[in-house]
Amino acid sequence: MPKDKVRKTEIAAPVRIEQREDTLEDDEILIVDIDPPGPFAAYTVHKFQTWLRVGFEEFLFEGKDIWAFPGAENFLAGGKHFIRGLGEFYRTLPASPQAHFRQAIADLLATLPSEKRAIPVFEYLLDLAVETQAYEILQANILRARVGAGFFGLTDDMDEESLFAQTLMTVAQLAAPIHDALETIRTLIHSPHFDHAYSGVTLTTLCHCDGSQLLQHLAQLRKPLAQMFREFSSDAETKRELVESVLETVGPDQLVSVLTHLTHFDHEKQDAPHDTWFLDGLLLGNSPLMSIRRTEDDWFALTRINSTVSYPLPSDGSTVHELIDYLRENGLDRVEGPANDEICRKIGGIRDENMPLFEAIFAVPVYGEARA
Repeated sequence: MPKDKVRKTEIAAPVRIEQREDTLEDDEILIVDIDPPGPFAAYTVHKFQTWLRVGFEEFLFEGKDIWAFPGAENFLAGGKHFIRGLGEFYRTLPASPQAHFRQAIADLLATLPSEKRAIPVFEYLLDLAVETQAYEILQANILRARVGAGFFGLTDDMDEESLFAQTLMTVAQLAAPIHDALETIRTLIHSPHFDHAYSGVTLTTLCHCDGSQLLQHLAQLRKPLAQMFREFSSDAETKRELVESVLETVGPDQLVSVLTHLTHFDHEKQDAPHDTWFLDGLLLGNSPLMSIRRTEDDWFALTRINSTVSYPLPSDGSTVHELIDYLRENGLDRVEGPANDEICRKIGGIRDENMPLFEAIFAVPVYGEARA
């Protein structure tokens, strides 16, 4: 999998994003009380947009530090990240000004000029949108409108820069209406700036928004996923990591339900992309995510490693016969239920009692723990 690209927040020459045409009123320049006083409660969307635009400009390009956001200095002091401080400031506002603040973030994202000097502002606005859960940025005229406007293309040739990937992750982290989130991601996928290197994180993002559409998500990303595996890596561990992220996002019930509908091959085009990589990551290798066993009625069920809960494989589905062929070809159709259950219990006991030794011998990671 391609490494996460590192955000760059420095620019070659400190320049203003745009000429300031309106300013805050004099009596609103310095407010140092812990709780935002009256003036902020009366702020309109336009006033908050101006306050944020001027603040980011002065913070990033003019070195004014916490004084760039008059009235929020106490929330920004103390060495904390200034986005976290702005989030604390936001949470002290009444409900109506909070809504104006979130919409101001969206409007500012929509109106930033498509210039390299505005990239750090765009990035920090995305961070602030997550901090304040500003789902307003998913409105049709905000992020989706920027896809074809050239903004994301500005980072295509910048070393280790990925504004596009950050935007995808922002959408995933917002507690937003599912329809708006999915439409935003789909618009990003169809952007000329979508790189197949983003396919893995995009799949996880789509599943995070709506895991019930896993099959459709796989179909939508089938071609770019194949390109990603071909260019970067096709080893079992790469596939396993991606399938694991999907499994943790949608849950085993939803995942198992799509296995008899996966595309195994194209009868008309033999080299067409397919979904067998998903089965490889789930069932094969030294540390499969799920084991498969025969049931008493001579069918199959899947079990998560270190779990006694079984998930019966659907007996119907458009590609159920292809799935059985896959199991046969990989020697997974001969496992007997009772014997396999006993073996799994014994192995589970060994791992619980002597985990370091078991991992040293078999090189199997502990499931459920965060990766380093």
